[in-house]
Amino acid sequence: MIEHLHYHCPLYCWLSSARYREGEAVVFLYIEYRDATRASRYRQWRFASIEQAQQFLGQQASTVVLPQISGLRTRQQPITGPAPDPAATAA
Repeated sequence: MIEHLHYHCPLYCWLSSARYREGEAVVFLYIEYRDATRASRYRQWRFASIEQAQQFLGQQASTVVLPQISGLRTRQQPITGPAPDPAATAA
């Protein structure tokens, strides 16, 4: 979770790795937020390494333009990620 410096709201961020085109490893960064209707929206970036994605996250993600974002709705209903799996905590 990061705070956007222009929209003044929390943004949910996550990374995912994949194989792309003949085994090339790539890392995707997703930033998720809400629009004026409270719908969830996201932007995606592709990087060649986890280090590049983390650098972008630490240096640029808090200032990127996010189409149709509502800072107010995102503050009111922040995206927190997936709910914990009850089976993982039951023992």
